[in-house]
Amino acid sequence: MSARRNPRSQAARADRRAARAGARQSTLRETNLSLVARTIYAAPAPPSRAGVATATGMTRSTVSRLVDDLVGGGLVAEMAPAAVVGPGRPATPLVPTRGAVCAVGLQVDPTFLSVRIVDLAGEVIGSRHVTGDYLDADPEPVLRALGDLARAALAELPSSTPVVGVGLAVPGIVDDEDGRVLRAPNLGWSDVDAVPMLGELAAPALGSNSAARIGLPTPLPVTLGNEAALAALTIARERPGHPGELTDFAYLAGGVGVGGAVVVDGRLVRGQHGWAGEFGHVSVDPDGPACRCGSFGCLEQYAGGAAFVRAAGLNGPDDARDGAGGLDAPAAPRALRGTGVPGAQEVPSAERTPGIETTTAVKATPTGEATPAVEASPPVEASPPVEGTPAHAGTSTGEATPAVEGAAASLGHPGHTAHLSITAELVHRAQEGDAAAGAALDRAIRALSVALADVVNVLDISTIVLGGHLAALAEGVGEELSGRLAHRVISARWAAPQIVPVTSDVAAGALGAALRELDAVIDDPAAWIG
Repeated sequence: MSARRNPRSQAARADRRAARAGARQSTLRETNLSLVARTIYAAPAPPSRAGVATATGMTRSTVSRLVDDLVGGGLVAEMAPAAVVGPGRPATPLVPTRGAVCAVGLQVDPTFLSVRIVDLAGEVIGSRHVTGDYLDADPEPVLRALGDLARAALAELPSSTPVVGVGLAVPGIVDDEDGRVLRAPNLGWSDVDAVPMLGELAAPALGSNSAARIGLPTPLPVTLGNEAALAALTIARERPGHPGELTDFAYLAGGVGVGGAVVVDGRLVRGQHGWAGEFGHVSVDPDGPACRCGSFGCLEQYAGGAAFVRAAGLNGPDDARDGAGGLDAPAAPRALRGTGVPGAQEVPSAERTPGIETTTAVKATPTGEATPAVEASPPVEASPPVEGTPAHAGTSTGEATPAVEGAAASLGHPGHTAHLSITAELVHRAQEGDAAAGAALDRAIRALSVALADVVNVLDISTIVLGGHLAALAEGVGEELSGRLAHRVISARWAAPQIVPVTSDVAAGALGAALRELDAVIDDPAAWIG
C-alpha cells in the first residue's frame, strides 16, 4: 500500500520548483541582457540586431526582445536604417544613447577640485573645475566645496537626464565599502569619512516623459576610488564599455606626487584590498629623503611634481617642502607644506578640456567635445577659499604657461599646468647644459628606471603609460629612460619595455570615476531597467 502524500508538502515542493525555475529564467535573462549590452557597446561599428545575434550566438528573436528592453530602458538607441542594395530589409544600427543616462565623476587633488558628468556615449555633458591649495586642509570644508560644485553641475542637467551614480577620485588609498579615505599623503588626510562630507547629491527631478522607469537611487550613491587607478580607466576605455587600444599596461601619473595603476585585459588589477598600483611609494633608495607616507626614498621624492619644483629652484624662501636626496645626492628630508596665493578662481568653461586628448601613440579618449549647451552655460561662482587652504587661479587645458619662472613663482603649490611647464623647462635647461637641471633629471630618470624595472620584472607587463608631467618628461628624455629601463629588465631582450606618454584631461580621475559608474550599468543593465 503506497504512502499517502501530504497535499501541503506537495504544494510547497511545487512552489519551490516554480521559484527555482523563475530564478533560473530571471538569471538567464540578466546574463543575456548584459551580454547583448556589452556587445553593442564594445562593437567597433554600430551593429544591427542580426549582427548582435551572430556575435553572441543567440537567436535573432531572443536578441530582438533584449534589444527592445535596452532601447525602452534608455540604454541603447536605434539609428536610421542603413540603405541596402538588393532584397532584404535594411538593418537598423544600434548605438549607446546620448544624453539619456549619465554618471558623475568627482576628483579632489592637492591643487584642484573637479566635476565631470559623462553620458553613456562618452560625452562630457557637464563640468566644473576650481583650482586651489588643498594640502593639509580640513577635509570637511574641502569636500563640502566639491559637493557644492557637483550640485551646481547637476542643477544644469535637463530634467529628463537620469543619473545612475557618483564616483569620487582621491589621491590615496580608500575603503570603497564604507566610503572612507584611509590615507591620502599628498592631501594630509587619514581615516576621513568622505561621503557624508560631500553633502547629499541628487539627480534632477525626472519629468513625466523621461526614462523614469530606470530604478534611480535617491540620494545618489557615491563610490570612492584611487585617482590614478580611475585615470587609468580613461586609457583602457575609449568610451563607456568600449575598449581602448591598450589593454595591458602599467600606468604612472605625475602630479604633486606619483600615482599608479595596473590594467590587465582591460580591467584594473585591484589587489586584495583594492590598493594595488602605489608605484609612487616604491622606495628606490632606503636612505633617501622622507616621504609624507612615512617611508624614505619613495619614487615621488625624485619624480613627483613637487620634486621637480624644488629641482627647478622655484621654492619660496620660507618653503619647507621635502628635499631631494639619495641616489647619489645628499638626503635632505623635510616636510611638505602648502603656501599659496589667496583668491580662488574657477576655470572658465571655455578654457576647460572637455575630453581626453592623447598622443598618436595611443588613443585614450573616452569622451567627446562638450555639447554646445554645456560650453555656453555660465560658470558657477567659485567656492570661497577653504579656511587654511590658500587658492590660486589656474587652467585645466594642460597647455604650457609662457613663462615658467613667473608662473611657478606665483604658485605656492603649482598645479597640473605648472608641473608640465616646469618639467619642460627642466628638460630644456639640462639640454642647454645647466648642471643643476641635468643632475635633477638624472636622479628622476634613475629613480624611474629602478621603480619601473621592478614593475615590469614582477608583473610581466611591458607597456608603461606615463601621464601628467611624467609624459612631458618622457617626451624630452624618453630614449634615455627607455635605455636605462631595458638595462634593468631581465626579459628586455625578448620583450623590450615600451614607454607610452599620454596627454590627458587634468581631471582624468573624475572622468574615470564616471566611466566606472557607467560600466556598472552596461555590465548589469537589468538592475536599472528591471
